[in-house]
Amino acid sequence: LGPGTTGTWTPRGRRSVEIVSSRPTGCTGDSVVTPVRTRYTFFDVGAAANKVRIERTFSFSPGTPNYTGTVGMRPYIPQMPGEYSKVLYPNAANPSALVLADTSAQPMATTQWNKRWLAINKSVGNSGLDSGLLILRETPSTTVRLILQDDGTANSSSVDLVRPTSPGAGGWHAPITETEWLCFYDVTSWPSQQRTPTNLPSGCSITPVPINTAAPAITGTAKVGNELSATPGTWDYSTGVFDFQWLRCGGGACTPIPGATGSTYKATDADEGNQLRVDVTAKAAGGSETDTASAITDGTKPGPPQNTALPPVSGEARARETLTGGPGSWTGSPTSFQYQWLRCPTAAGTNCLPISGAATSTYALGRDDVGSTLRLRVTAVNALGPSVPADSAATGVVQAEVIRARFTISPNPSCTGLPVRFDGSGSTTPNEPIVRYRWIYKQYSVGAYAFTALFAGQEAADAYIARQPDLLLSDGTEATPTPSFNWNRQLDHEERPGRLGDYTRDAILMTLTVTDRSGAQASVNDNLAFAQTYSSQSRTGCPKALDATVFSAVAKVRNISVFATIAQATVPCPSFVDCLGSLKIVHYVRRRTRRGRVAAAAKTRAPARRAVVLARSRLFTIPARKSRRVSAKLTRSGRRTLLRGRRVRVKVRITSITPSGRRVTRSAKATLVRRK
Repeated sequence: LGPGTTGTWTPRGRRSVEIVSSRPTGCTGDSVVTPVRTRYTFFDVGAAANKVRIERTFSFSPGTPNYTGTVGMRPYIPQMPGEYSKVLYPNAANPSALVLADTSAQPMATTQWNKRWLAINKSVGNSGLDSGLLILRETPSTTVRLILQDDGTANSSSVDLVRPTSPGAGGWHAPITETEWLCFYDVTSWPSQQRTPTNLPSGCSITPVPINTAAPAITGTAKVGNELSATPGTWDYSTGVFDFQWLRCGGGACTPIPGATGSTYKATDADEGNQLRVDVTAKAAGGSETDTASAITDGTKPGPPQNTALPPVSGEARARETLTGGPGSWTGSPTSFQYQWLRCPTAAGTNCLPISGAATSTYALGRDDVGSTLRLRVTAVNALGPSVPADSAATGVVQAEVIRARFTISPNPSCTGLPVRFDGSGSTTPNEPIVRYRWIYKQYSVGAYAFTALFAGQEAADAYIARQPDLLLSDGTEATPTPSFNWNRQLDHEERPGRLGDYTRDAILMTLTVTDRSGAQASVNDNLAFAQTYSSQSRTGCPKALDATVFSAVAKVRNISVFATIAQATVPCPSFVDCLGSLKIVHYVRRRTRRGRVAAAAKTRAPARRAVVLARSRLFTIPARKSRRVSAKLTRSGRRTLLRGRRVRVKVRITSITPSGRRVTRSAKATLVRRK
């Protein structure tokens, strides 16, 4: 081609480079510049075989002069180091045999070369060099020959493109493309005894290679929340199937973004301040892959909040129930949220429309919602503006109303002596009104429940509560009873953090059963806890009582009766709090003195007396404003003292335990007689 320029070098993917040059001056009267494009594609498939694909295109055009003579185009393969003076190629007459020749047998005709391959070996031993050279050739677009040159100082080869001589061709008037493959081998990867026309070095073959001719491009503004799109660019020898990988770039390095493998990508908060790039991998028909990268974007600007988890919605999809929604999870530090409930006519939650006035995080379902599904739409707002709205998943289809028991407990937890309001007025029914509220409760030890659940399982723990007796609080039309609770037992064994003798307040499982005018019933239960579990604990954790609770110590014991082994008495509880206490019957007898020695002072004052306990009760509980019969077991002294028919003067002591744990004792005189 004559004198030329170095041209321009352009990367084409990760393993291809393209050199475009031209002949700057005329040749043989030619005034038209002939551009030449050469592409090198490099492979590394292991130590056994490395190869390079060389593609040359001569862009002749109809205006190109018609070169005369037998001049051919000779794109030279670069000289390789070492001594190259022996060649191997398939035998055209006998393809199963090889031809060994030296460089004096040049040029090689197409029939000799057989259009397959040519190997250049060391001259001695035909065993290959440290890096042998194997030239393969794709199907040519014009007649070619191989020329080997060995002038003693250089060893090189070239493909001689023979001037077209077909009828009407008249010379070089159309672009000509010639492709060779250079494979490097050694005696290990391709032993001489294995060199046949069909057995090439490992990894050395003519394989279609996708070559990028125009880099991928990213469209869109790099801003948090914006969606960017990537085009794969243009490729030669590609099947049109492309893989994408987005990368986040900063500090001179780019890192793949997990999961970002589509042609589009929405920038997130993690991209803020970083640049973005996309890598595109193309595939050829033979399975070969090549990747290339786009230009990187500008630094990603901050944007409105981005949703990372859809808004949750809880609650039963039924008329007269309430749905409660949350904002979900967002990036971008939202400063506020906007809510809008949507009603959807389909079970799949499609074709949804906003519900007028439903713009808070909760929504009370009505009869108009029956048969529909609902979604909650949330919009997050920060200083950069509102986000793209995020819709929750669709609820189930809203069902018709049924009778439903509901109640609240306030305060919860509470403390002994404080009023607790149970409010069941929120119970609903389609057959209004509710005509009966039945309040039943069970008392259970939280420690025993937890211990049973830990060592015997949840089912056993639930069975423990079920075994506790039912206690009636209220049964009637009262929807809001407000009782106060006292201690319910005394510790006779260690319960941490309580101590022996402490009074305790067990937790309460309250059950409400409602009945409507049609006779339909529904029940619900909930737990009331106590902040002060033991009387030795501080009451600083107790809520403040809104109303003063009146507590009166038990007094005025009535109707005392003595039987064979027990004494019974009617004990009233005048307090608004359940009364807790114990009963003791005491008889006083004269203290005996030593025989024969009477103090002088005994003539002027009554002799000392001692108290004898005739009966005592266990700790009892009496419901507030109620009375109950309390049993006290007779002691041995009591059974002996209270002989049948004998009247005995005694004192009856009632010890009350206040809600704060203080003891209050009152006494009353009585005359007892043991019944026959």
